[in-house]
Amino acid sequence: MKKLRRPSCPFCGEKIGFFNAWMLKTQGEYRCPKCGRYSNIFLDRAVYSSAFVTFLVSFILLILIFFRVLDFSFWSFVPVAAPFLLFFLFSVFLVRLRKPPVRRKPVRPPGRRTVR
Repeated sequence: MKKLRRPSCPFCGEKIGFFNAWMLKTQGEYRCPKCGRYSNIFLDRAVYSSAFVTFLVSFILLILIFFRVLDFSFWSFVPVAAPFLLFFLFSVFLVRLRKPPVRRKPVRPPGRRTVR
């Protein structure tokens, strides 16, 4: 359960709220309101395995409904959609913030000059 945590600023450690993290999932960079520094947004690798398990559980439930093991009604699709809703809610806790890479000025070889 160490992976399920709220994202925090890598510079000052300020925790990001649930709804703000939910909005950050689709963006590329975050500016901390406390320290004003920018950080990159990425998703934890556990998102992919969680998505696969979510799809698998929903698919198995759909197959059980299709082959009439479970009763077919409008309410039978609620258990099929429930894993996706849970994944949608818990994916917020798999958003991570990372310090951007430091860009260094390229070094030219000492014997060459550029022609203008």
